[in-house]
Amino acid sequence: MSNIKCFLFILFFFIYKPFVVAQDDKYKSIFIYNFTKLIEWPADKQTDEFIITVYGNSGITSELQALSMKMKINNKPIVIKQTSSLVQLPPTQILYVCKDKTTDLSTALNDLAKKNILVITEKPMACKSGASLNFITKNGSLGFEISPSNFDKSGLKVNAQLLSLGTVVN
Repeated sequence: MSNIKCFLFILFFFIYKPFVVAQDDKYKSIFIYNFTKLIEWPADKQTDEFIITVYGNSGITSELQALSMKMKINNKPIVIKQTSSLVQLPPTQILYVCKDKTTDLSTALNDLAKKNILVITEKPMACKSGASLNFITKNGSLGFEISPSNFDKSGLKVNAQLLSLGTVVN
């Protein structure tokens, strides 16, 4: 229960605190780490490492790498990978899609859903195209959209507390 309280405090602090553009990627990496505490992957998709893959080029890669040096997810080391192609996507639990790569995403999302991959984007209304989580800026503050139906399609279980913190999109 204390993990959830800590998550809610951090999330509340970052959602309502106007973000500085230079720290945007750092905040997103913290959100992603905290999202993992409230999402459950199928037992048959568990591995010795928790892998986050970044599709495209973004400063979030270095922020995630810094976070992976200090933290673990479910007592597993965090491995950050980067890819320039969804065709050669390595095994991963989370796929973070950079803003410049969201245009070619809609066709790949159906295939990704079958692989139990959490897809996180940063393009407004990307949940309508199949992303489960999508970062948005609302009144100068960082927030996120969340799609329960896309979580269902991906075979991932999302905690109701996470649903209550984001803007639900179906």
